[in-house]
Amino acid sequence: MTRSFSKSIRLAMIAMTIMLGFSFASPANAQATPPEPCTCFCKTKEDGAVAEKTKMIPSVCSSACNDKKTGKIGVAVCAYSFSEYPSRRLSCFTEDECIGKNYKGLWDAKYKPPECPKSMRYCYPDPAKGKKTKLNVAIGDLEITADIGEYMSQMYRFLLGAGIAIAIVLTMVGGLQYVLAAGSGQVTSAKKRITNSITGLVLLVFAYTILYTINPNLVTLKVPSFPIIKTVILAAENSCEQMIKDGFVIEREDNGQKLRASFKGVVKCGVMGKVISDAAGQQVSEGATCQFVGCPKDKKCLGIGKNAICGACTDVYPDAVEKTGVKPSESVCQGLKKDNVVKAGVTTEWNYCWHSRDLDLLFDNFDKAGYAVGAGTGPLGVALAAKVATNDLQYGICSELKIDCSEITNCKKYEDLKVKTYQLTEDLDDVRSSDWGAGNVNLTTICESDPCGVGKAKPGKAADPCQVGLDAEANDCDHASNW
Repeated sequence: MTRSFSKSIRLAMIAMTIMLGFSFASPANAQATPPEPCTCFCKTKEDGAVAEKTKMIPSVCSSACNDKKTGKIGVAVCAYSFSEYPSRRLSCFTEDECIGKNYKGLWDAKYKPPECPKSMRYCYPDPAKGKKTKLNVAIGDLEITADIGEYMSQMYRFLLGAGIAIAIVLTMVGGLQYVLAAGSGQVTSAKKRITNSITGLVLLVFAYTILYTINPNLVTLKVPSFPIIKTVILAAENSCEQMIKDGFVIEREDNGQKLRASFKGVVKCGVMGKVISDAAGQQVSEGATCQFVGCPKDKKCLGIGKNAICGACTDVYPDAVEKTGVKPSESVCQGLKKDNVVKAGVTTEWNYCWHSRDLDLLFDNFDKAGYAVGAGTGPLGVALAAKVATNDLQYGICSELKIDCSEITNCKKYEDLKVKTYQLTEDLDDVRSSDWGAGNVNLTTICESDPCGVGKAKPGKAADPCQVGLDAEANDCDHASNW
């Protein structure tokens, strides 16, 4: 009886749950929010990404962009903000962007990517500007190379030549064995050696011939070139402010205001703008955009669109990459360096911002990396700690140093300087100078460059250059405690 009653109760509760689910779900389905209209860009072979004249919902955009009669071959993007326009695609470059100082690439003027605006193309790495690597063991006459394809091609030719040489030598050995084996019962073995050697030689020669006939690149092992992907860097170089100053007309995304050269205000970092016309009043490529970078003094705009923030040197660190998209690097950190303070032609305050993977700057006594065995977190903790440490070491960090020359009265004062990161403050003499991951600022570089000039000659005083070493004199910097 009790069991039957309990079963009935459970069935009733299940039925009630299902009915409540339907009662709550039905109104939601009946009142489903219709999709918002977007700015629809269609792919075309001749003109790249072209915008439709009116905004439309995604399904209509898809239909409008699949019309082969008008040359439209698909949807480039259904953009809800200027930051989603085709000109913001990470693979689309103007010629100036591609060949500029940030990428130094080769702009592909021939191929027109259908997903990029008409004036934008792919950008490829320039092999001539690649970092050259000296080989520990030369391959033929190849000792230095910047191209993995060149390395593989040389290795392939070397091994092919070596294989042919070995086959010829084995054939000669087999022939000598055949001559000397008369009457000794080794003739069969000699014949087999000769046959195998000649077979291998034929295969080597004809394999090369067949591959070369099909495609010469198969024997040169030329590695395909892939387009460069833009990195999210400081947004000042092609900012809306600079374009307005150059005479362009920019429409703000947040309020639709059209700004011209006469505009003197400040627009918040991250606000996007659409380029309406150039300095000559001519309409620019459809969908061209820019970003405003207004920030307080000593801060710069980091990131793109809604994710952009006004940040300083210490705001660029591994955990912030997911939010802003800005990865710590030498160029990013240098771009965040504060201006030096100059009074009466003399620099009284020096500022530095540099990229480093120094463990003491990344981890607070290695606590963040975990090394969690001692904390008793077990294998899972160790695995998690290793993942965190690997992520931080991959990105590195921007580190900041300020030198107030009024406080530097002798060389030893440089030891007391403090290096700051997003969460740590370390003594300059604890910053590593020679191990892997060390940055280009440390006690040695600061002391020997002597930016405040305390070791230089002065009226009535001979020069006493600052030095770093184990036998440093009283006025010199002591040897750094870390490396």
